[in-house]
Amino acid sequence: AGCIATGRRIFGDFAPIEPVPVLYLYGESDRDGFLSDMRRCFEGLGLQDPRVYVNAVGVKNSTLKIGELGLDAAIEQTGAKVIVFDTLSFFSSAKENDNDEVQRKLMEPAVELSRKHRCFLLFIHHEQKGAGETKGVYRMRGASVLSGVADVIMRIEKADAEDQENRFRILHVDKVRGARGGKFELELDFGRRCFWRKGQDPAE
Repeated sequence: AGCIATGRRIFGDFAPIEPVPVLYLYGESDRDGFLSDMRRCFEGLGLQDPRVYVNAVGVKNSTLKIGELGLDAAIEQTGAKVIVFDTLSFFSSAKENDNDEVQRKLMEPAVELSRKHRCFLLFIHHEQKGAGETKGVYRMRGASVLSGVADVIMRIEKADAEDQENRFRILHVDKVRGARGGKFELELDFGRRCFWRKGQDPAE
């Protein structure tokens, strides 16, 4: 979010075409803790005043769900071109395992929202428990229609699931509509709450 909002290169290899405002909607954290983590990340990456907007004080998550007028208003007020929903369950009114509801109440309104505001929507979502050897693109929790409608599916996991102290993560790009997938090996800085490419100098 910070890199997209400032035009900074992402993982050393990719750069936004131009900086754009980002609306980051969070549901799982308390406000002070979330803002503290975000601030540490931005400072760790050396980002100056990124245009990253978050939930306004006093605004309930229920008014920011996909299909609600409050979400439309928030996008218009911020001018955001990337909206992050963290996590999907907090900003959807559809029953998670009902394909029909997910299609009608989440995916169709999301596509229309993206078209109306000419913006990208990024949903952070959990995997199924015990997904095991299931193909990555199908590991998302809930309705199978999610993987079909999404243009891009990325999945992040520990490089060593057994080692709780391991600092490395793997970012799998399981689906890119019209292109190939792949993976990146990332290093996590627990202090600054941010990632960079494994083996890369963070100063870069």
